[in-house]
Amino acid sequence: MTAKLIYIGTMLFLAVTFYLAMKRIMRRDNYINSLILAFLERGEMTKAELLDTMYEYGCNDFRLKKIIARHNATREDYELVFDKIFHWANFKKRRRPSTHSSSSAPWTTSLSTKMTMPRSLPPR
Repeated sequence: MTAKLIYIGTMLFLAVTFYLAMKRIMRRDNYINSLILAFLERGEMTKAELLDTMYEYGCNDFRLKKIIARHNATREDYELVFDKIFHWANFKKRRRPSTHSSSSAPWTTSLSTKMTMPRSLPPR
């Protein structure tokens, strides 16, 4: 009987912990996604505003600020990573946003050229 109560208590604790962690993660992901949609689709933010907001959010988040402090990440690092992820994500997913002009968009390069990962990113 005691073992059964300990088991039920442990399972309830794990379920509540999982629920709270997932709620926090979904809230964070929805916030970041709304920022990206405001930048890409609605055009309400500039790239600088987006990166400033994301960096400020990361510095205030109790888990992300530890990572930022450990790696001494700066706002400029966010911009560098954002540019690389944005560029490679558009190539990998073959997205071609129609709202941007082809001369200024880095993702309009022909896919027939051989693509290699930048040296600064670890291989998969």
